Amino acid sequence: MIKTILTLTALVLALCSTTVTRADIFEWEYIDPADPGQGKRESSTLVPGGAGRDAVPGADLNGRNLTRAYLIDTDLSHANFRFATLTDADLTGAEIFDANLSFTTFRGFTASQLYSTASYQLQNLSSIKLQDNNLSGWDFSKQNLHKADFRSALLTDANLNQANLADTNFDSASLLKADLKRANLTNANFSFALLTNSDIKQAKLTNATFNFAMLNKADLSQVNATNAFFIFATLLNANLRQANLSKADFNRATLTDADLTGAKILGTNFANTTSNGFTESQLYSTASYRSQNLSGIGMFANNLNGWNFAGQNLTNAIFDRATLTNTDLTGAEVRWASFWGATFVGFTASQLYSTSSYQSQDLTGISLSRNDLSGWNFSGLKITNADISRSTLTNADLSGADLRGTFISNLNDAIVSNLIGPDGIIDGLNLSGGQTLLVRDYDGNPDAFTPIDSIPLTVEQQFVMEAGGNLQLRFEADAWGSTISFAPGIPVALGGTLSLEFAADVELGSQVGRTLDLFDWTGVVPTGAFTVESPYVWDLSELYSTGEATLLAIPEPSTSLLLLFAAALLFGSHLHRIGNHSQVHEQQSNFTQR
Repeated sequence: MIKTILTLTALVLALCSTTVTRADIFEWEYIDPADPGQGKRESSTLVPGGAGRDAVPGADLNGRNLTRAYLIDTDLSHANFRFATLTDADLTGAEIFDANLSFTTFRGFTASQLYSTASYQLQNLSSIKLQDNNLSGWDFSKQNLHKADFRSALLTDANLNQANLADTNFDSASLLKADLKRANLTNANFSFALLTNSDIKQAKLTNATFNFAMLNKADLSQVNATNAFFIFATLLNANLRQANLSKADFNRATLTDADLTGAKILGTNFANTTSNGFTESQLYSTASYRSQNLSGIGMFANNLNGWNFAGQNLTNAIFDRATLTNTDLTGAEVRWASFWGATFVGFTASQLYSTSSYQSQDLTGISLSRNDLSGWNFSGLKITNADISRSTLTNADLSGADLRGTFISNLNDAIVSNLIGPDGIIDGLNLSGGQTLLVRDYDGNPDAFTPIDSIPLTVEQQFVMEAGGNLQLRFEADAWGSTISFAPGIPVALGGTLSLEFAADVELGSQVGRTLDLFDWTGVVPTGAFTVESPYVWDLSELYSTGEATLLAIPEPSTSLLLLFAAALLFGSHLHRIGNHSQVHEQQSNFTQR
């Protein structure tokens, strides 16, 4: 029994000794120096820096002299060779995933050593670190270099064709004349990199960063650079033909003589670039301009004097502080576009009036903040979810405009009769003598920083409609968010015309049978009645009780004259019923309006 215990104790001590003992790194030697073809083996000679060091995964060999080290078929993944001397070391078949080989080419590390590794042969060099190395002319084509580190590396004439360089760091690297064709550069970082004369044709640059990079004469044709960053980059004579630059950021980039022919620039930011060589001819050459879709384009602080944006889709475009003297916006779509401070650098009322958005009375989402809008005419316009804050509005006409969800600072000096305020309040409605108020659907602004729900209308002070007045309700296909209610006890005098219609894009057949809440009469006692006009057949039996109207039918064109005749007869008899709502309810049920 004692003998058994002693034996086990000896085994445990031996195992512990094995665990704590550190191996050494030895030089290689030829099996037969006279016949090198027989291969190499580990010698008994230590490399200069190999004493007490293991060649194992995660080994810390930082600064070690590993000249002639025998590292054949060794797993060196995650190992740290930073500043190590690797002159004549044999890495054949070694695994170097996530190994740190920074600062090693000046200490003997060569391309042939890299090519001999198993990782290179298997095209998997992901997470390798080659910072501050001279890798000029090295071949990384088709390699998986995901999350590799090439910071400050010299890669002149390097071949990175079709390599996976996603999330790779090339910060301050020099890639003069490098081949990056068809490479995956998603999320790669080229900040301060030198890429002059590099070939990046057809590469994927999604979310890549080229801030402060030099890309003079670089070939970026047909690249996908969506959401890429070129802030302060220099692209003199760069080729960007047919590139997808959607949502890319070229803020303060130098674009002198860059070729943008056929490029897609939806949502692209060209802020502060006209002073650095960006011209109207470059803009006009893009595919987006030619298809009249420049939505989301950023032109902050640019000099656009005389530029032509006629007929362009400028939704979400940014013209903040841009010089717009003689800029042509005729027929342009400017909903959600921003003209912050633009009136002080040339933007005029006539330019706004010339846009298709203004002509269609819809300036939804537009930003006119910090402008002088004195005397401008916004009467009857839909200006919901917009920003007119900190603007001068002296004698600006906002009568009958819809400002729901809009930021606005001061309306004291503006004309505001029948205005629908940001909170949906109409501070006294008076429609007479040909006055019209168009009430549209409002769905809120779910994309706002603080999302806004739909805002119904509330009339305060009074509701007065007389002959010649027209209250026009225009419905969308979705839920009606503009029900009209009243402050309790205010006088409500009905008269004039109530027009019921659908927006042009609504498929009318799907709306038959739909009931809409037009009014909430709670707290008021209306007098009089509307003359209802509509091209459709409505059930209005509940109009003056619950405020509801139900769509019954969409008349065929062939029945239009008959319906108009019937409406005229009903209208004639209707004149005798004003003031007796119980009779109006009964006799307006199931009839066709004009």
